[in-house]
Amino acid sequence: MAAQNKAQAASLYLFSYYFWGSIVGTASGAFYSNFGWIGIVIMIAVLSTISLLISIRLGTMSSRTIKLLKVQ
Repeated sequence: MAAQNKAQAASLYLFSYYFWGSIVGTASGAFYSNFGWIGIVIMIAVLSTISLLISIRLGTMSSRTIKLLKVQ
């Protein structure tokens, strides 16, 4: 979605990817030790739902932006 500063956008993406990967990896260990496999399944279901909602939101934002650009 970045029209300018693509290197910074890519850098932010990679930072977020590894940062949240570390957080989720650590959290999954805590969920597994406290709740077993059902805790992992619930955590993955919650994270998948959050990801889906964010994707839908970003999709509607980008389609609005494209419509605005076409009007101008």
